[in-house]
Amino acid sequence: MHSHHLTSASKSDDRKALCLSALVFPGAGLFVLHKKNWGLTWLVATLAFLIPLLADTIIRAKTVSDQLAQKLLAEPAADIPALLAQITSLPSWIRQQLTVVEGLLSSTQQTVVYGALLALWLAGLIVTLWVTRQSRSTQPRAE
Repeated sequence: MHSHHLTSASKSDDRKALCLSALVFPGAGLFVLHKKNWGLTWLVATLAFLIPLLADTIIRAKTVSDQLAQKLLAEPAADIPALLAQITSLPSWIRQQLTVVEGLLSSTQQTVVYGALLALWLAGLIVTLWVTRQSRSTQPRAE
């Protein structure tokens, strides 16, 4: 009787593919599995949602940093207690500003983009898992 199991190299590639798809970008593991066209499709789809989100974040961060500079420069340097009080309240002020400052995307659009990225990530993992299972069923087994 022969023992039927996958080679350790193919198991390692399967694990590597799933880890890449989970941690790098949706479908990244497809490149490891030699499905370059599928991997490129997932990469382009991910970038289509990620780039506007990053642009929105950069615009908001720039606006808030400009406001912060104006806020801090408005206090005279000699008024140390007032400056210290202002600095300790900065984290909550920054969080509040980031929610009200206008960026590239509305809050509804941000929610849609985050949802789409989450769906892409889950679908990328599922597709990568499916491809690993397909390759297992067609791969010669070690004896």
